[in-house]
Amino acid sequence: MGRYREALSERTKALRVHEAAGNKPAVPTSLLNIGITYLSLGDIRHGLDYIEQSLELMRAGGNRSGEASCLINIGLLKVDLETTPAARSARCRPWESPRPSATGARWRRAT
Repeated sequence: MGRYREALSERTKALRVHEAAGNKPAVPTSLLNIGITYLSLGDIRHGLDYIEQSLELMRAGGNRSGEASCLINIGLLKVDLETTPAARSARCRPWESPRPSATGARWRRAT
């Protein structure tokens, strides 16, 4: 399962630091990172909750790129949930892919 628990702890600390410092632009990104970490741990409910919080703040701040990242992750999660177990095990979930996409996004469906 990798070091996702450690990553979750560090990302949660980063969120608290950004909130305490009033670094509003960094908060939605921290929320998105926490959500993706929860997804990697298999905790879909918490992962989706954090990504939806991030989406709300991305939209409020006019961060269209961040909004797109949230929507992509939500959409891929919903596709993954509706996919049969056999199809799911035959492919990598986008948030587990170590390869960057052409746009530099870290989460991309493996081909």
